[in-house]
Amino acid sequence: SPDILASPCRIVIGVVLMRLLSAGHGTQALPEFTRLTFRRGTVENARFAKDGKTILYSASWEGQPHRAFSTRLGGPEVPIGPPDALFLGVSHNGQLALAMRPRYLGWMYEGTLAISHGGSEAPREMATGVEEADWAPGDASMAIIRNDWERGKWILEHPIGASLLESPGRIGNARISPDGREVAFTLHPSVDPAGEVAVAGR
Repeated sequence: SPDILASPCRIVIGVVLMRLLSAGHGTQALPEFTRLTFRRGTVENARFAKDGKTILYSASWEGQPHRAFSTRLGGPEVPIGPPDALFLGVSHNGQLALAMRPRYLGWMYEGTLAISHGGSEAPREMATGVEEADWAPGDASMAIIRNDWERGKWILEHPIGASLLESPGRIGNARISPDGREVAFTLHPSVDPAGEVAVAGR
């Protein structure tokens, strides 16, 4: 099962990070890890909010459909956004990127990208067929991964509407660099999880 496979990976990644961080850095403190959720299910797209203490994510608990949540250390889990929306990312000023009306394709999904201002108003829809999204520093732009099923391609866009890369294999996990000039992502030869990490510049 994915849970069984994930445990050795976490151990290996943890050991590698400990060695990298300890090599040549003397007494530099290692990151601390605290479990925040205890229900049975899956979690996706977890991100820190600006305060560094609030965590936003999508989750499917006890076989229920995915939806967006937020939590804090020692605090309750609170649903956010519409019930038919997945969390994709959060901007510096607290805007939420959501995938509205997600359509599941095996273990993948896509939806309509919408921006929500913390639930104070109806989400504003921006693009269709979106799988992932990330904000640039200062909320200047967004990077998205879009599925173009008619042409059989995944498209990485930054900003929205400007194609950085098109691939017949899956593109995933887009993250914009701190200077906003590059986007890191995973590139897969097919829909299989195996792949590599890559970077594209504007």
